[in-house]
Amino acid sequence: MQDSGWKRAVRGAKLGAICGLGPTLILFGWYYARNHHLPLPWAQMGLISALLGPLTGAALGGFVQLLIAGSDRVSGPARLVINPITAGLVGGAVTSIVAGVFAIAVFGSYRGPYVGTIESSAMLIAASFSLATLLTMDALRGSQTGGPVSDLIPAAGRVLFAALATAAVTAGTAILLAPSLVSAGIFWTARHLLQTHSVVAVGCVLGISVGAIFGMHLGLSIWLGRRAQRAAG
Repeated sequence: MQDSGWKRAVRGAKLGAICGLGPTLILFGWYYARNHHLPLPWAQMGLISALLGPLTGAALGGFVQLLIAGSDRVSGPARLVINPITAGLVGGAVTSIVAGVFAIAVFGSYRGPYVGTIESSAMLIAASFSLATLLTMDALRGSQTGGPVSDLIPAAGRVLFAALATAAVTAGTAILLAPSLVSAGIFWTARHLLQTHSVVAVGCVLGISVGAIFGMHLGLSIWLGRRAQRAAG
């Protein structure tokens, strides 16, 4: 692996940690404001929230960038299956397993629910969109030090396009393979599966599924940014 690949991975991990911290703490603050009267282990929940969000973000950003750097060494027909988009998909799926287990086993067991709400989904999207925008800005300039503020809008536009494309692919896949996810939602389906399957199994499936979606979006965003950078010469 070239040094530039490791540098990109380190930067991706740093940005992932930053982008994961804010939304996670906002979500915990919302949950506390709604349920602070309940006798829950607030200190433990706050500590887990403060650690899980940044660690998951760091793992996602760092590992995806590392896999993308590895995919850059592939040429020919193999690029059809080994590229930044598939690297993002695999990286997201792998790095989100622990987060999925925690979401189901810990937070999912509390009243609320802590996962599966509009708020939790919004914070996941906010963290993912922020990380994808920052890394796409890097891709637009072909650097590991970030681009100028003027790159923010072009990067955000590509990230938004990637989000729409990812949503279309996800919806189409769900309709074909798992129609129940469309009608009930992935989180509520996971809670139903807990009645017949173990927490670890359901958590792993949840983490892999959600992580793959956000990882694919991240990889596609970076790919779009790099194409624009190469086109600009």
